[in-house]
Order: sequence, then structure tokens, then C-alpha cells
Amino acid sequence: MTLKIDIGMASLSKEQEEVCGDTVEIVKTEQSTTIVFSDGLGSGIKASILSILSARIASGLLKRNVSLEQVFTTIANTLPTCKVRNLAYSTLSILRIKPNGDCHLIEYDNPLLLRLKQGKIAPINRKKREIAGKETFESWFRIEPEDLLVLFSDGVLNAGVGGLYRLGLGYHGV
Repeated sequence: MTLKIDIGMASLSKEQEEVCGDTVEIVKTEQSTTIVFSDGLGSGIKASILSILSARIASGLLKRNVSLEQVFTTIANTLPTCKVRNLAYSTLSILRIKPNGDCHLIEYDNPLLLRLKQGKIAPINRKKREIAGKETFESWFRIEPEDLLVLFSDGVLNAGVGGLYRLGLGYHGV
């Protein structure tokens, strides 16, 4: 069975910012569809530049058939870390989906991907793994027709803080 992969994206800039700090790149080959998702530290232009840089480096390497692990290692070794907060300047999630539904996912500092089967959250078995000195989550799983996978940034979880949602939208709100 060969799956048809539909991909949708939406982004919204933070209030009073002109650009969004999240970037999505998609790499399609005969062997797989790979989604690269990055969120730059902070908001606005700086966050946008950082996420674009991470996502473009990743997608460029993926187009050259570099493994997900090596892509992540290259980015982790290339991008600096904020010395004040000791955080990476951007997050990174890379999801590779093969035509038969086999998925390989590496997540670094983003909220964890949600998988929905028949409208209900379906757990994903993740393993913590250190890659290039960074703690990541890695998983392999299989999707079926009608499954829904959702990648999102911490901006979604924190939406509405201090306003409509006192503590933010959170996972439950997603």
C-alpha cells in the first residue's frame, strides 16, 4: 500500500511582530516525504532568521540524501547556543515518512508531535537519545490512511498566556 501524504501549514506572528519565528521546509523524493520544522529563539525577525537558517540547512542536506542523524549533527555543531539562557538558538523536528507509512522522527526542543488515529491521541514510543551533545527524542512508527500528525511550536502551547488562557493553551487545548 502506498500512502498519499497531505501536508498543511499555518503560522501566525506574535502580536506586534511582522514575521513568524517558525519555519517549515518540505523535501519530497521518490523514497520519502520529509518535513523539517524549526522555531527560532524569541520572536520576530531574529527568530525568523534563526529558524530559516536551521530549516534550510536541514532541507539542503536532506536533498543530498544525508541521514536524519547526520543532518541533526551538522546543525547542532553549526548553530550557536544562547550563553545567557543556555538554549539552542532554534529548535528542530525532522519527520521522514516513507510511502508505506513508516516514519522516522527526531525532535529537539519542540513540543512533542501529536499523532491522532480516528480522532484520538495515539501514543508514540520515543527514546531519549543524545546526538551531537544535545538531548533529543527519536522514534520510529507507522501511520495508516486517515492518521493525522501535528507538529507545532511552543508558541501554540503558550498562546493566550495572561489573557484568554491564563496559563496558555497547553497540550490539552491543542
